[in-house]
Amino acid sequence: MKNNALSARINLVFGIIMGLVYITAGLFVYFSDDLHFSQDYHKKVLGTVIVVYGFFRFYKVYKKSFDKNQIQDENDEE
Repeated sequence: MKNNALSARINLVFGIIMGLVYITAGLFVYFSDDLHFSQDYHKKVLGTVIVVYGFFRFYKVYKKSFDKNQIQDENDEE
């Protein structure tokens, strides 16, 4: 039981960190002048897609964590 709680917490922290990494990388791609693409809009599209994926990761982590907490709360009430 204790091992599952530790594993869930590690997955939560890792998911949050990876979401931040993707958002940061997307913003870097979007605003960076150091990256050279054939068209400027390619850079903007790629940066936007990476940022959206980062928010999607946050959403998945939040939903997974919220669902687990809700199930645990229902089990505690019984």
